[in-house]
Amino acid sequence: MSKVLSYEEKLELIRLWKEENYSIKMLSDHFGVAKSVVERWQKRYLIHGEKGLISKQTNPPYTKEQKLRILTELKNGVSKRRLTAKYLISHSTLSRWMLEYPHMEKFDPTKAIMPDEIQSLKKQNKDNPAMIELLERLEYSEMENACLKKLATLVQARKEKEQKQSKN
Repeated sequence: MSKVLSYEEKLELIRLWKEENYSIKMLSDHFGVAKSVVERWQKRYLIHGEKGLISKQTNPPYTKEQKLRILTELKNGVSKRRLTAKYLISHSTLSRWMLEYPHMEKFDPTKAIMPDEIQSLKKQNKDNPAMIELLERLEYSEMENACLKKLATLVQARKEKEQKQSKN
């Protein structure tokens, strides 16, 4: 499912999402693109408005300082997906920069932060209220995510049980 959407199709995708409450899955099926593509255009729209939907043929050259600033954001925990949407760059460009500046790879954004690591980071940053707040949000989000996963498992088990009962 990798189709290139025109600007008009992207506008229609956003309209259906905002006005018709289409889900990511519905939009993905409707436009014949991956869900991650739908999510990318939604993020770009939220950050940049309609101009974020315009495809660029080439990226402007970035200075070393700009690249390092973006990589520092990555190192500080901003996700690759958010950075690519914010700066309108591709994932491959960001990955290439990470290879260009390997000393910036001390933080692995793909690695999950374990609860004990969150506690350790809180202790290290006890004088930084903004960091403490972010870590507490992360901790809450992790707990919430775990609860939602358990709920989804229970719902799935109930559906399977009901299906078995209806077949009998």
